[in-house]
Amino acid sequence: MFYFFIPILFLTFSGSIIASPNVVKTQPLVELLIEKTFTSPATAVAVNQSRISAELTARITQILVQVGDIVNIGDFLVKLDCRNYVNSMVSVEAQAQSHLTQKKLAQQQLNRSRTLQQAGNVSADILDQRIADVGIAQSKLRVQLAAVADAKLAIQRCSILAPYRAEITSRLVGEGTLATPGLALVEIVGLDNVELSAQIPVDLAESVTLSRSLVFVTNEQRLNVNKRNLSLVTNSASGNREMRLTTKQNLAPGTTGRLEWYSAPMLPASLLSRREGALGVLIVDASKGVTKAMFVELKSALEGRPAFIDLPLDTKVIVEGRQQLLPGDEIKLIQQP
Repeated sequence: MFYFFIPILFLTFSGSIIASPNVVKTQPLVELLIEKTFTSPATAVAVNQSRISAELTARITQILVQVGDIVNIGDFLVKLDCRNYVNSMVSVEAQAQSHLTQKKLAQQQLNRSRTLQQAGNVSADILDQRIADVGIAQSKLRVQLAAVADAKLAIQRCSILAPYRAEITSRLVGEGTLATPGLALVEIVGLDNVELSAQIPVDLAESVTLSRSLVFVTNEQRLNVNKRNLSLVTNSASGNREMRLTTKQNLAPGTTGRLEWYSAPMLPASLLSRREGALGVLIVDASKGVTKAMFVELKSALEGRPAFIDLPLDTKVIVEGRQQLLPGDEIKLIQQP
C-alpha cells in the first residue's frame, strides 16, 4: 500500500484589525431641552407678630381693645394705674429743683470769691472750695434730672400703645390684674409687613433658585412674587428648606396656597448616562479633526430626574447608540434626512 503525503500550507496574514466607528444619532441641545412646572405649599406670614408686655408693676385699669380689632401705630391698647409713679415724679422734680437752687447758690458764691480774691481778700483755699462746691452741685443736679427722666418714662409706660398697624389676636389678661414687668397683656399680628413662606424640598432648591418665574397661587389668583431668601438650614423632619418671598399685593397673614415655578431648561432624564459612577451626557467632540464621543458630568443630576445643563445650545447630544459608548470612542454620525 502506498501513502501519499500532501503538504498543507498555513498562511498567516499580519496586520491590526481596524474597528469600525460606532454609529450614533445626534440632536442639537436646543431641541432637547424641556421645562418642568414645580409646586410647593406656601403660606402668608406676618413678619411682625408680638406679645405686648408690661414694663412695670401696676394695676390694669383698662384694656381698650377686643380680639379682632384693627389698631394703628400709637393707638392705646392697655392703661395702668400709675398714680404712685406720678407721685414719684412730683417728688423727684421737687428734688431736682432744690439741686438747681443749690447749684445757682454755689455758682454765685464762686463768682463773689473770685472778685474778692482779685482784691486779695479771699485765700486760694476758699476759692478752691467754692469751685468744688459748684462741681458737686452740678453732679447732684445731673443725677436728679436723670431720675426725673426715668419717672417720666415710667408714666409713659403706664399707657401701652400699638407699635405698628395690627390685628388683635388675643387678650391674655383681664382688667384689674396686677401687671408686672414681662407679663404679656395682648397678642397682635402685623398687617403691613407680610411675606410668603414656602417649603422647598432639598432636591428642588436649585430649580427654584434658577427659575425666572415665581407665582403664588391662592383662591384662583396668581400673584407674581420675588425671592427674598432661601434658608441654608434643612428641616430634619420634613427634608425641606424654607424660602421667604415678597409680593406687591396685600395678603392677609395665614393665607394659604402654593408656590409655582418653572425650572430653567433641563435635559430629559432619559438622555442621562452613567460613566465611572458619574451621571452626565454624551456629546460629539470634533475639535481635533476626529469625531469622538465626549462625556460631560452633570454634578447636580439625580437618577430618574431631568438635569440642569450649561452647554452651548448647538451642542450635538448623542441620543441613539450610546448604551455601550465610552468617552473617546470614535463615532460616525447618522445623516439626518
